[in-house]
Parts: sequence; C-alpha cells; structure tokens
Amino acid sequence: MHGVWRRLKIFKHNLQAIMAMHKINPLSISWVEDVGFEKVTMQYSPVCRYGIITSNNVESVNNRFRHVRRLPILELLMEVEKIVAIDRASRYEKAQRWKTLTKYATKCLRKAMDNARLLNCQAISQSDYIVVAQSQQGKRQLQVTLGNGMSCSCGRPAKYLLPCAHVVSAAQTHEQCNIMSLFCPTWTKEIYLQAYAELELPHRLVNREELLPNGIEPPLLGRRRGRPRKRRIESQIATQELEVVINRKYRCGICREFGHTKPRCPRTKQ
Repeated sequence: MHGVWRRLKIFKHNLQAIMAMHKINPLSISWVEDVGFEKVTMQYSPVCRYGIITSNNVESVNNRFRHVRRLPILELLMEVEKIVAIDRASRYEKAQRWKTLTKYATKCLRKAMDNARLLNCQAISQSDYIVVAQSQQGKRQLQVTLGNGMSCSCGRPAKYLLPCAHVVSAAQTHEQCNIMSLFCPTWTKEIYLQAYAELELPHRLVNREELLPNGIEPPLLGRRRGRPRKRRIESQIATQELEVVINRKYRCGICREFGHTKPRCPRTKQ
C-alpha cells in the first residue's frame, strides 16, 4: 500500500509509475482519475504536511482501527464506517473555526514572530536583507530575499513554503510586504476545506439489526486453552542479555571452583 501511494504522488510526472500501476491493476488508474488530484493532498501540496487526508495514511489508519480489529467482519465494517464519518465531520467542523491559515501554519507563524523579536535586520536593497541571529555559537548572518518569491539561506522557506523567523523579521522591516502573502496557498483554510467539502458523508449510519433481520448473531469468542501467546516483541539487546544469564557459569565462594555453589561445596562436608 505504501508503494501505491508513492507512485500516486508522482502520478502526473512519471510515466513508468503509470505503467507499473497498470500492470498491477488497470482499474487503479481510472480510480485515481475519478477521485481527482485535488483530493490527493500529497500530490496537490508541493510540501509534506500533517493532518491531511493522505498524510501517513498507512500508519494513521492502522492506529485508528487498532481497537476494532478483533470484531467480526460485519461489525468491523460498520465500525469503520462510523469512525470515518465522525472523523471527517469533526475535521471539517474544526477547520471552519480557523481564521485564514490552518492550525499548524498559525502555530508556526506565532513561533516565528516571537523569534523575530530577537533578530537584527538590515536592508541591502529593496528586496534583499541581512538578518543577524545571536546564538550560543556566536553571531550568524543569513540572507533573505522578498522579491519574486521568498527565500532564506536557512532553507526552511524553500522546504515547507512558509516563512521562517528570518523572513518574518525582514517582512516587518519591509513596510509594503504582507506576511500572509508569503504562505503557500496549501497552508490556507480555504484549500483545507476544499479537501473535505465535497466528500459525501452518509446521512445516517446502518444498524446491525437492519443487516441481520433474522437475528443471526456473531460467533462467540471464548478463551482458548493454554497460556496466552506473548505479544511483546523483544529487542535484540534483551535477547542477548537473556542468553548471557542462561549460559552463565556459577563459581563457588569457598573453593572458587566452577560447577557448584557454597551449599554444595565438598569442603563444607569435610
């Protein structure tokens, strides 16, 4: 599944990925086209993001459904439908209370503005600035450009497409620069809501009684015989320490010989 989403991320730009998906399942390509690339946020967003539909999908789904794995197949499907419907509705409702940026982008902006107060900014030209940052290692000079696009020698704006503390300091020095315009559109509330606005949520959830009119109940799961299997996966270091304890040779405290201890030492009997 991870490989499929990796190919999906470069779907528009890599013909080899399209051919590989066609060999696995020809219907997968038409499925991606029907869903729409604007829904596939990892493809739509040029940077990595947290809390979006396809962000860490394998780990997120595995963690979200860990409490319902042992249910019978019918109740498992109903619980999955319930969890997905509630999560989508709650995310859309929380996003409507945001202002202009997403919750994470707003948090990054506040942190950058707090750190920008400790920086000294000097203008070299109309769009170039030198920002001096003081740290334990000494002074550090960084070059910031606010012309056609945003850039900083620290590399954070180019990686995440949001302003760092150095860019914020330069933008505060530049009177005609709007800090909100430095954010990529994918960090705005409008784009976030578009990812969830057109999702078709079920009007109501299906009850188990509607699917089982004859009163068929799931099988009873009783406790099996014997000791339950240990589920904890021991580390390699713990296994090595256990082998040392098992293979340890004991030495007698009286005669200092191996093979026995003080209670069974032959010298005590003499």
